[in-house]
Amino acid sequence: MNLKTKYGRIIALFTFVCKFIAKKSFFCSVLVTFLMIQSPMPSPLILEIQSNFPANIRKDIDVCLSLLAYAPIWQTIEWQLMLAEAGYVQKSFFVGIYQSKKLLSYVLIEKRSIGFGLTGFFCIGGPIIGSAENHLDILSLILRQLAQKEKVVFIQMEPLTPVILPDFQVGKYKSFIEKHTALIDLRQDNESLLARMKPKGRYNIRIAEKAGIQVDHVLPTEEHLDIFYNILSETLERDNFAANSREYFRIFLQYLDKQKIGGLFFAKK
Repeated sequence: MNLKTKYGRIIALFTFVCKFIAKKSFFCSVLVTFLMIQSPMPSPLILEIQSNFPANIRKDIDVCLSLLAYAPIWQTIEWQLMLAEAGYVQKSFFVGIYQSKKLLSYVLIEKRSIGFGLTGFFCIGGPIIGSAENHLDILSLILRQLAQKEKVVFIQMEPLTPVILPDFQVGKYKSFIEKHTALIDLRQDNESLLARMKPKGRYNIRIAEKAGIQVDHVLPTEEHLDIFYNILSETLERDNFAANSREYFRIFLQYLDKQKIGGLFFAKK
């Protein structure tokens, strides 16, 4: 029996058991999740992301992200809940591989409409891979089985690190991470950050300092949202590119502020 067949049968059995007992009681569902996390063998865990997402798994995700040089906000539960509230995703899923209580790797996958009544899976900034990679074939298999169940046309992964899961090919439907995205380590001191900038960037910052420009955090009120979106609209028209709706930014900024993971900032004199 090859590896894919072996794990395919294991996953199918887990799926059947989970479906059966989930219908019986919430306690049984929690028990199965607990047992899968405890397993000494690499075990898959699939959960739809909702507001009552388990706190212990959130902590496991935070531990995985804390080990990365650049932790993608797209691979956080808070981001997925914000997308759901804004109506930009139909569903989101956590797909993780556990072994002896440790989360080895995971992806947060978004089910989005692509038009004509079709949907696709999008994983932005993931998968998040731990030190070991010998379980990636399991992760790949689970994702493909979940895609079949949800009847999506494709799965698109946009990792920040160069990783390709087994049986995946290089290609894209739509890019969410711009190719000129800058990853900046904010743990550095100001002088180190400035030293890595281009001369024009440093020059503009010095000019702003001399002009007395201050950057302040503001609440995402309707007045502040209007100011922000009017400036954004002018930029869109001038530079000929697209952006999300005002309603998206309203929910997005209010959610960031509520969760204390970001917010709206104004530069003014």
